[in-house]
Parts: sequence; C-alpha cells; structure tokens
Amino acid sequence: MDLNNKDTHAYALLHNAYVVNHIREFEEPLLRAGVPLMTQAAAAIAHVACGVLASRPENRPRNQRIVVLCGSGNNGGDGLYAGAILADKGFDVCAIAVGATLHDGGLAALLQAGGKLFHLCDFFDTPDSCDGSIEGHIVKSTPAEAVELVSRADVVLDAITGIGAQGPLRGVAKELVNAINHSEAWQSCTQSTDRAHMQCDCTESPRPSVIAVDAPSGIGVDDGSMPGDMLAADVTITFGALKPCLILPPACFSCGRIIVVDFDFPLHTASPVARAMDADIARKTIRLPQHTDSKYSRGVVGLITGSAQYPGAAVLSAEAAARSNVGMVRYLGPDRASNMVLAQLPEAVLSPGRVQSWIVGSGVPDTDDAYDTQREHIASLLKRYTDDAAGTDLHDVDTVEIGAAGNNDPERNDIPSSHHGSATDIPLCVDAGALSLLPQRVSGRVIITPHSGELSRLLKRYGETVTAQEINAEPYRWARRIQQFTGSTVLLKGACTIVVGPDTNGDIRTLTVDSATSWLATAGAGDVLAGVMGALLAQTEAMTDSNSSTPISTVDIAASAAFIHGNAARAAAGMRPWSLTEHIRRYDKNVNFQVTQPSTIGQPIVASELIGSLPQVVEALFSDSVS
Repeated sequence: MDLNNKDTHAYALLHNAYVVNHIREFEEPLLRAGVPLMTQAAAAIAHVACGVLASRPENRPRNQRIVVLCGSGNNGGDGLYAGAILADKGFDVCAIAVGATLHDGGLAALLQAGGKLFHLCDFFDTPDSCDGSIEGHIVKSTPAEAVELVSRADVVLDAITGIGAQGPLRGVAKELVNAINHSEAWQSCTQSTDRAHMQCDCTESPRPSVIAVDAPSGIGVDDGSMPGDMLAADVTITFGALKPCLILPPACFSCGRIIVVDFDFPLHTASPVARAMDADIARKTIRLPQHTDSKYSRGVVGLITGSAQYPGAAVLSAEAAARSNVGMVRYLGPDRASNMVLAQLPEAVLSPGRVQSWIVGSGVPDTDDAYDTQREHIASLLKRYTDDAAGTDLHDVDTVEIGAAGNNDPERNDIPSSHHGSATDIPLCVDAGALSLLPQRVSGRVIITPHSGELSRLLKRYGETVTAQEINAEPYRWARRIQQFTGSTVLLKGACTIVVGPDTNGDIRTLTVDSATSWLATAGAGDVLAGVMGALLAQTEAMTDSNSSTPISTVDIAASAAFIHGNAARAAAGMRPWSLTEHIRRYDKNVNFQVTQPSTIGQPIVASELIGSLPQVVEALFSDSVS
C-alpha cells in the first residue's frame, strides 16, 4: 500500500502498528526541528480527559478529581503537563511520583497551576525550577495514602512508563500498581475482556476511569505481552502511530478504546509490525456473482472433515462453507458423517471432482491410536504439499484415492482447463486433527489454524517445549515461530486472533482480528471457521482464475475468514457488528471525546447458530454497517 498520500496515511494511522525503534526514527527530525511534541501530547491528553469526565454515568461520583501517576521520563512529563492544563481548568489535580525525580518543566507547570505532588520515595529530588512559592504542594506519602487518592479520583492518568521501558514494572511502581489493582474500588468493579464491553458498568463503588498515556505502563510495547503488574486502561491516547501492544493480544485487552494523535510521521518509510483487520480487507475476498457464472466459477470447496467419532464437525464445516458464498461443496467422509451432511445440506456433492480449495481435519482424531480412514485420506493429500511434490495435480478429489475416479464426473468438462496446476496452486486449510499430519515444510498457501493447545503440540515437533499457557502469554511470538518453522500461513485462534504469513510479494505480514465476542467460546466454532475459510479460499481462487482481480494474499484471506466468523457470532448473539472505527479513532481537537456504553452484552450461542448469520454478514460487508 502506498502510504505517501493523505488518504493512505490516514488509513495507516488507524491500522498499522510500528515498533518503538521506528517511532523514535519518526520523532527524531521533528524534535530536532523544535516541534513541541510534548506540548501537543499534553493538550490532547487533557482534552480527552475532559471528555471522559463528561461521559461518566450519573450514578458515579463526579467530584472532578484527577490523579496523575507519573514516572521520571518524558511519558511522565506528558502526564504532568496535561495535569497542569486540567488544573488551570479548575479540576482538582494531584500527581503521584513513583520515582525520585520527575520531568522538571512538567512538575513546575503542574505546581504553578495549583496542583499537588505526592511522592513515595524517601529521597525526592525537588527540581530547581520549583521555587519557594510551592511549599506545601510537594508532600511525602505512603503507598496506602496513594491508593486512597487514586480510589477517590474520577480519572487517573497512567504516565508511569513510556514506550521505551523494557520488562515488567519494578520497585515502587510495581508495588503501587499491585496495591491499586487489589484495592476495594478495583475489586468491586470487574472489567470484561471483550472489546464490546470494555467499559466498567458497576453501579456501586465504581473505580475511576483510567487513561493510559501512549500505552498502559508495564506491558510489552513491541510484542503485546504482559510480563507483570499493569493498570488496565479504559482509554489509551497514543502519539504519532499505533504501537503493537495496542492491537496484539493479550495486552490489547487492557488498552480500552484507542485515540491516535497524528504527528504527521512519515509512516510510508517503515513497515508495520502488525495491522488491524477491518471490513475493507474482508470485502475484497468476497466474489460477487456475475451473470455469466456457473456453480463452478463461483468456487468449489473440497472437505475432508468429520469422522465416525465426531460427525457433527462435518455438518458444521460443510454448511458453513456452503453459506459463505460458493457454488458447490464436495464432501468426502465416512457414511455416517456423509449421511448427516446430506440431511442438513442436500446441496452437498459426495462424488469426486474438481475443487478450488481444501479443508481438512475438523472433527478428525489427532492421533493414530485408533484407526480412522479420514486420517489416511488427509495424510495422502498432505504428502503432495511437500517440497518434492511440485507438479502434482491436486484439483481432483480422486487424487486422494477416495470414491470413484474423477473421470466419471459427467460435468467435469465444464471446469476450465486453467484449473490444472501444481501442488502449491490449491490453497488448503489444515485444522484440528490434521495438524499432526502436517509436513515439516509447506508453502504459504497452506493455512494452519491451531489454538494454543494444538500449537503447543505442534511446536514440540520442531524442538520447542512450550505450554499452552505460555503461548497465551506471548501469542505473537509463537505464531511467528511456527510460521518460520513450517512456511505456512498461521492463524492462531484466540479472543483476538493473530494471522501471520506471506503476502503476494512473499514478505511476512501479521494481521490481528478482534471482531469476535466472548460468546464464541463454544464447541464447534472452529469447524464453522474452517468452512468459512474454505469458502473464501475457493472464491478468491475463482476470481484469480477468471482474471477478474489481482491476487489476494492467503494471509488476507485467513484474516478475513476470522473477521467474518467473529461478526457472525456477534450477529447470532444479538450484538452490533464489530467496527474498528468505533474502537480506534483519530484525535480531533474540535470534537469532544465521549466514552459510550455498549448497547448489549449479547446472549449465549451455539456454533450452528453462526451459520445462519453468515449470509447477512457477507451482505453487511457491502453496506455501511461494518467497518
């Protein structure tokens, strides 16, 4: 994407996340030229804080108290200058220092505006810029007194550490944040990790609203990890560009709504480490029907899913594929599963023939302890995806030696000859039980869809011993690692899904998909995702075959499947579609920021209910209801 113009710069500002080293490179020429970045940041923080105060529900105390938690660096300076602006507006502002020093200019501005400073260190270095007129405005405090100040505030500005900090919080900062998190105000008000319900809705003893300055203190800025104690934010106001922690799990769930202050950084000069998924990408993977279409040109999905043990997965994956905008579904499986598929989806075809994508493994046992014909069929297919299988024609279902010969398909000649190709031509989704059959090295046209437990087992094959819990703590790290090992496109399932794989130029990209609701944690949801994935792979293949569009990368297709899947769950649960623009927005000094409460928390769902919502989600992609 060309980011060297106004429109694409705006897109990058709200979608692309850049590592700290790139942020420093962006800042350096502006600072050298004397651009007052800290003053601009402070003004934006103060403006947002006023909006948050105005948005607080009437049943909360409105004593207009603001507490700034500040460290010694420039992040603390941002918070102190913002506190000074708010004090000038008449708010009761105090700062709590977690170190022995603070930003000189910021502290002087706060004290001159009438604010107070409480410090927790035995020896606090009062800057020379603070004259005798501020006597009594700098007070030694205890951690217990500091926690009480925080608990009685309306808004807390978290300016403890900036984006340059490494590792967990330490010392006084760690102790203070830990004490705040265990205080009565915080314990009495739980916070959902679903982005749709991030706002605290407690009516008794609610905690203050927390605004993180640039990023919540204590999180892994470049990788989204959470190495220790941290203070979850309701709003994060970040400067110049998104930081990876704001869109990568698990840290992203503690950032709240995000506001990006545009410093006109030259974003086109650096590659983002991750990109937030939105409807624009998903829309490109949907092939709208044409008047010249046949069922074949709209895309044909081949499935080797379900088993005698888990036949329901066959039904869920086949029906999900059929309802995600393709012309045909070919299913291969044992009699019981086949009969169930036909009963639910009479349009399914059980005879062999041409396909434009494969889905394998959903509902298939993950070990060879018990004989299962599905594993044999999948293993036969996957062998042709190894490096030495180049030139093998995988478009015919009969190449995996199931059913009658493909030449007996009476309609086979309707398939364009361009569908003949090599092993790397046919995209394939490897799910669940098929992951243990994955060849050591495959192409990026192969998508693997593990959850953390499955990824833990897969990594052992490559000499990595890591638990599911450790993967959940650093999902970005381990998704990248398995991608490097396998060469595949990796979709690591989670509340926020991470997709890593090669783009059409061969460069490795990372997309994060945050459209899901927590109600999606239910049996069979992964089978539905596999069906959606196969449908998008088939129809994008059909678009390429008809030369109707430029090639779409497999990483974009995988992320789009997760995006559509998540929004189908939201629709089934009675929730609004996910909108990136509601969660990440550009700062505008002329617009009062407001924190809106969620319209509904949704309702429990089962996986089969997602399938009925898929058509309306596809339709919504071409309306203004999803962004």
